[in-house]
Amino acid sequence: MAPHEDPAARRHLSAILYADMMEYSTVAARSESLSKRCVEAIRQAYAEVVPEHGGWFHPKAGDAVLALFPSAVGAVLSAMEIQRRLAKVREESRELPLWLRIGAHIGEVTGSGDEWRGASIGAAELIQAEADPGGLKISSEVYGAIRNKVDLTIEDQGIHELGGVGSFHLYKVVVGTERVASRATEDPRTGRRLRAILYAYLDDYPGIIARDEGLSLRCADAIRDAFATVVPRHGGWFRAKPGEAALALFPSAVEAVRSAVEVQQRLAEVRGKTGLPLWLRIGAHMGEVAPAGDDWQGDSINTTARIHREADPGGLEISAEVHGAVVNATKITVEDQGFKDLKGVGSFHLFKVVIGTERRERPSWMERVVLHRRELVGGVVTIAVAYVLGPDLVRRIRGFIGESREKPKLPPLPADMGWPLAIGIMEILPIRETPGWMCDMTHQGLNALLAKLENLNVFSKDVIDWKKEKTGKKSFDVANDLGVRKMLNGTLLQENGRVTLQVRIVDVRTGRQENACDASGTEDQLPAIEHDVALQLVKILKVPVTDGELVRLASKPKTVDLDAAKRFNDALGGDEEEAKPGPPKSTPGARLLEWPPAAYAGGTDDDAIKQLLDRYRAALQAKDLRQLAAIYVSLSDNTRDALQRYFDSANDLNVQFSNVTVLFEGDEALATFTRNDKFKDKETGRDVNLEVRVSTVVAKADGAWKIKALRKPS
Repeated sequence: MAPHEDPAARRHLSAILYADMMEYSTVAARSESLSKRCVEAIRQAYAEVVPEHGGWFHPKAGDAVLALFPSAVGAVLSAMEIQRRLAKVREESRELPLWLRIGAHIGEVTGSGDEWRGASIGAAELIQAEADPGGLKISSEVYGAIRNKVDLTIEDQGIHELGGVGSFHLYKVVVGTERVASRATEDPRTGRRLRAILYAYLDDYPGIIARDEGLSLRCADAIRDAFATVVPRHGGWFRAKPGEAALALFPSAVEAVRSAVEVQQRLAEVRGKTGLPLWLRIGAHMGEVAPAGDDWQGDSINTTARIHREADPGGLEISAEVHGAVVNATKITVEDQGFKDLKGVGSFHLFKVVIGTERRERPSWMERVVLHRRELVGGVVTIAVAYVLGPDLVRRIRGFIGESREKPKLPPLPADMGWPLAIGIMEILPIRETPGWMCDMTHQGLNALLAKLENLNVFSKDVIDWKKEKTGKKSFDVANDLGVRKMLNGTLLQENGRVTLQVRIVDVRTGRQENACDASGTEDQLPAIEHDVALQLVKILKVPVTDGELVRLASKPKTVDLDAAKRFNDALGGDEEEAKPGPPKSTPGARLLEWPPAAYAGGTDDDAIKQLLDRYRAALQAKDLRQLAAIYVSLSDNTRDALQRYFDSANDLNVQFSNVTVLFEGDEALATFTRNDKFKDKETGRDVNLEVRVSTVVAKADGAWKIKALRKPS
């Protein structure tokens, strides 16, 4: 069905519905036929309801659905009718777990073939994640548009921090079909399901019971009272375990963390009043659990029980999975604890949630580990120092990433995920007022770092988007064609002179987030922050690395002048016009070009593009705008001015290209390469070393290859 407005319009305002089925991955793993029936029921409901309200809809990967409307009222009424129809199907076919979450927002969308995209769609997707199963959550923009126009019951949900898009004021539209479970065991289905898990244990319990059995009983009563008061209020279920332990399950990681914090705060109050030794260690993790009578079991519970041992008495330790789910949704302070080897379950990246109720008995992980990530940011090792330290430096970095040839601690990837591993570095989105150029530089810098590793085959978002435009395929299909197995998505927050970079790892085959990492520092430490995240990604992805690669990873500059970095980014260009994509064509795929080019070049397209790029590099180094204009199809005035500003500020400029790959599509190609600029900043007198990985569209014009435009990741 055509979009609801002028099909030829590229951009316009829409009311947006984004829906996703709760626990679809678990249902699909349990029964393919059951998941297909659920998807069919969802699509039938949309097909019957959406057109009646003047809308257009498009099923997304798996169970998700996007719908656009010219009217916010029509969008909200459609969402409510869809939930009621699905509730009726649930009633008639109780085996179908048709619990859909729907989010609604208003914003600008952009048409691209049969697809629609835009930051507003991403916001609607994050809003739906806040909805109850069977419910509808709307933004303040939607609320303002429908208020006083329809007779609805609406509850103010306050301000929510949505990862990657900022703060949103949300409202719940009461449909009457919502499921808000107060106990995990109340779910009528009895199969495995995903839960956020808390495991708690009283510190020094054997010593307490040995000294005073009555004291241990009073402690047990206080712990159970705290869990009984707090957990149900956050939609959870709990059970007291032997030995003053407790297990709690939640449908939401956010509510699990909030419960753990509140439990510790309540126990701290009781400690202050009674003197009871109520020092509880709590661990939090996410994963599948299975019913076992009136209890629950599963590997994820065992893992959580191991994580709790890493917590301070009175504290909370969480896994990277929980951290990724809550870090942008709650106002908590966390400390990166690095990777811990947990007995019997493997290596896990853990984070400490700072509550203020902890009893510190020993130096923190950050004080004990020699090569902590912040020390990497603050004291960056140069190549010169690497040669002095030699093997010692390599051993220290290997200790950080857990790599050991003699005794590997981490298992290799499955056979179908062998090396080199193809990864796609997608968007680095700005949070709040973070400038877009800083996100572009971070994207390109992280790309350049990871592209140095022989066992990683790195594709950036601009490469995938270019292939998508040229072939007419979807992003995930293009990624599959390129052999990409993991996609990296990130956010960048610049606030009060500090920068935080968070990167999430998504599996292309399942579409699920597998892990996350982050690093922080001052604004001028941005390259070192990229370096820190790159090291964490190497650890998480278990990438085999050589000693030489480790030394190169450790050679990132300590700081960068932001003004110089911005001038450099502006001079990369990107304002030049690209031709609109033509019909899809076949492609021979990506080719790695020999670099630097040989003195004698033949007549192939590969040779011609190598020579073009070398002329481009030489013209940049010579600061020759006339030569640059000659190798561009058309050099825009904005790019010309930006280049001149950059050249004027960069003394003794040296430009090098390396690691060049080219994708061909008919008479166009996308050349991707690592660019390294070294110069002395005219204003500050400081030596500057900037390294990014960029993609440039090149095209045949009058029989010769020329540069058309830089592809920016944003």
